[in-house]
Amino acid sequence: MRAEGVVCGDLGDEFLAAGDRRPPHDDSLRVWHDMAQASATSPVTLGDKERPEDYLDFNDGHVLDMGETRQGKGGVDRVVEWKAYSPLVQVSTSPAMDTSYRGSTHAFGNTEEHLRRANIGVKAQEGDQRWDNAKGTGKVRAHKGLYHDAIHVKRNEFWLAIAEIFGGLNKVARRLFKLYKERARHGVDRTQYVASDSGASHFGAHWSQLLSAAIVIGDARRSLRAVDMKRRACAAAAAARPRPQTAGRAATAT
Repeated sequence: MRAEGVVCGDLGDEFLAAGDRRPPHDDSLRVWHDMAQASATSPVTLGDKERPEDYLDFNDGHVLDMGETRQGKGGVDRVVEWKAYSPLVQVSTSPAMDTSYRGSTHAFGNTEEHLRRANIGVKAQEGDQRWDNAKGTGKVRAHKGLYHDAIHVKRNEFWLAIAEIFGGLNKVARRLFKLYKERARHGVDRTQYVASDSGASHFGAHWSQLLSAAIVIGDARRSLRAVDMKRRACAAAAAARPRPQTAGRAATAT
């Protein structure tokens, strides 16, 4: 690729953070939906951003990823926001006084704090220094989360489930996965087990393999698209550059 004029590092990390981020999210969200529906006693809603008016009972102001009517604790609706994110971030991209990035030392240190602020929201906190999540001190600007209506107005049960593309689920996602697993164990399980591996004939193994595969394949597809876009951009730039003029041969005397 470098021979073609594409500037990239040895590991190609820049392609993991570039381009369309939807494929790993969308592919794995379908797995979550199918997993939930396999043990559900009522239809599981899959959000569609083209029809936001259809989901106002769950949340007003932002289309949810997945919802289950009256399946939350106490009979409220269950609202799920699913994220499949890359933990790779550029240096100094954290907004001053808002969030911090600690992915080099903490699991989900580059993803969860930012996503909690964006989706759940935070209260203002005074301070003279930048926010330090290790100490819980520092200045924080108030921010209204995307699911403010679901959490604080409708009092629905909200789950912010997160996966990182290199592997791992946050605590909330693990709890939600276990909930569906236990629901299938003690109730109904409509899962169609087709894997030849006997270990994948169990609910947890089956759906965790499908979830992992969806994230990896979706991210690979997105990364390859980013590579192709970069190659085309470099080729177009090379074609637009003026070609150097070559001096003609001097005429020889006869």
